[in-house]
Order: sequence, then structure tokens, then C-alpha cells
Amino acid sequence: MESISPGIPLAIVLSLMCALPSSGYVDRNGLTGTSVPIEAQSENAGLEQNFKIKYGQEVMVKGQNLKVKFDSLLDDSRCPTDMECVWSGDAEIVISVKRANAHASNMELHTNGQFTQARKYQRYVIKLVALDPYPRTRVKKKPSDYVATLLIKKE
Repeated sequence: MESISPGIPLAIVLSLMCALPSSGYVDRNGLTGTSVPIEAQSENAGLEQNFKIKYGQEVMVKGQNLKVKFDSLLDDSRCPTDMECVWSGDAEIVISVKRANAHASNMELHTNGQFTQARKYQRYVIKLVALDPYPRTRVKKKPSDYVATLLIKKE
């Protein structure tokens, strides 16, 4: 058996590498990017960088005095991964955004590009990049299972 160091077979090293989490991703459209793992966020996010936010979680955008909270899941009618559908479906979430002492603003964002995926708040554009987990026919999801990937840009 081939090994890269004495006593450690190459097959074990490769399988460990595959099991380690990655900081990159490929979305459904084949586009690549980077994101910050939820565990490494410590309740903070950055501009121009995808970040994950759990259902019910609030994060602060570094250096912007801007708070974003994943308030609710309104609907998830996306086509389950284990089915073939005529339409890809859509999921809709509500986030609240607040800067400094301004009033909070609620935004409904969709996963399907036929609907609103991004909204403007003051001089910021907030976009829903992805929503996980993707539905499966025999697996019932609770709202607390959901994690949204957002991107915030400043105009």
C-alpha cells in the first residue's frame, strides 16, 4: 500500500482530507465562492463576504453597526432532491435588518431568481445566496434546521 509518511497509508490521508470541512462552495448554478463556517463566525459577518446565519440567529456586520437576524421561514416549496419536478420551486425567508438607532426593517427574500432575492436597506444590498438544508420527500424539517447564506454589499 502506498503511503506519504511511514505508517500512514495514502488512502487514509485522502479520505481524511475529503471529510474535512471546506471554506469554499459551488452553488446550484455552478458558481464558486467562499463562505465563513457558522462555528467560526462568532456572531459577526463582513461586507462583500458570504456568511451563514441560523434560523433565529442575529449577527453583527463588522464595522457597520448593522445587525441582521434570520426571523422566519415563510415557505419552502423547492423541489426535493430525491424527486423530479416540473418547477424548481421556491423558499422564502424573512430577515430583519437594523442599523444603529434606526428602525428595524423586515425583508422577504426568495431562493428562486424569479422572485426577489435581494433588497436594499439604507445604503446596503442584502441578498439571499442559498438556504439549507434542501428538502427531501421523507425528511420533515423544522424551521430551526435552516441556515441561510447571505451576502451584504454597500452601495
